[in-house]
Amino acid sequence: MDVSTKTQNFGLKEITFATALNGLRLSEEKTLKEYSGFLGISIQRLSDLEKGRRIPSPSWARDFALKIGHPNTLLDRTLSSRQTQI
Repeated sequence: MDVSTKTQNFGLKEITFATALNGLRLSEEKTLKEYSGFLGISIQRLSDLEKGRRIPSPSWARDFALKIGHPNTLLDRTLSSRQTQI
């Protein structure tokens, strides 16, 4: 059984920048409005990032990840997400 089959059978999601960001926000029990204010971005931009409709540049992701205290986790996810799109 390969990994894709296991993922399908158990309903696990791939951890991407979007899912990591959403999980971090929810774990802090923050609304989109609260978290976007903390990050200094619009609610719509945060929503787009969490839904994977936008992928930040590596430099933006680095600054962003440092601000929230998860530099390696989110930066790695961003680079992985960008490579998947290529």
